[in-house]
Amino acid sequence: MLKKQPSITAKFCTFARAHHSNCAKEKIYDDYLAFDFLGKEEYETIRDSIIKILNDQSWQIPEIETWDEFLDELISPIILTRIKYAEEKLLQYASTKPKIQYVICGAGLDTFAFRNEKENIEIYELDHPNTHAYKLERMKQLEWNIPGNTHYIPIDFEKENVRDTLLKEGFREETPTFITILGVTYYLERAAIVKMFEDVSKAAKGSFLVFDYMDKALIKEEPVRMQILKEITGTVGEQMKGEMFQEDLLQELAKCGYMAEEVFEARDIQEGLIGKRKLNAYKNINFVTVKRTGT
Repeated sequence: MLKKQPSITAKFCTFARAHHSNCAKEKIYDDYLAFDFLGKEEYETIRDSIIKILNDQSWQIPEIETWDEFLDELISPIILTRIKYAEEKLLQYASTKPKIQYVICGAGLDTFAFRNEKENIEIYELDHPNTHAYKLERMKQLEWNIPGNTHYIPIDFEKENVRDTLLKEGFREETPTFITILGVTYYLERAAIVKMFEDVSKAAKGSFLVFDYMDKALIKEEPVRMQILKEITGTVGEQMKGEMFQEDLLQELAKCGYMAEEVFEARDIQEGLIGKRKLNAYKNINFVTVKRTGT
């Protein structure tokens, strides 16, 4: 992330959600507030940035000639499917409890708090102070009133403790909790990833955690697309460096008291979420659901 700037990749992700929600005939996921949150000017700025990337590209992919093909090939297969997967799991969990807490680590410009129709969900959004400040300012510009069940919390994940930060904001450890860490592990070293799991595991026993990660054993299955993503994110100061072997990852989670409920791999994502749409799941990116053991 560039110094004192909100996450550029968070804006790109929101742009992908906005474009898909407004233009796709068969939606994977409908974030009908994403375009409004970005605003027409920011939306067009990001679109122009993508066009510039295409014009300046040092790589060639036959499938990519236009900016929307850029989204379909490189961005949307990750962004749309992981948020769809996570929110489906969240709503399933919320339907089984009288009250839950939903912790979004690396919330970016997520709009769930304004789309949420469930009164039993208390929301805690955590993100880097730069992105956090940008989001609050943008909501102020839009005159969106912060829902009474939502807490916006700044945090530097590499320096601060998730549990301690949550407790300062009224988080209750005894309340059933659903945690998501989406699009975060890509940018953290292995040690920081493990520390994050350790931190959130202490926040609430019996909690569920959903996250995505890059499988180190499968990186060679996506040499072109992953290299392009790394080059693009690197130019905006967000280095993709977080890769882990699945066995190693699950072992570290077990040490934190997490038991694997599901590992959703490329074939599952393609068949279960994308279907016959013109998108291809990344072969090296998995979605994982784990449960914190204990009461």
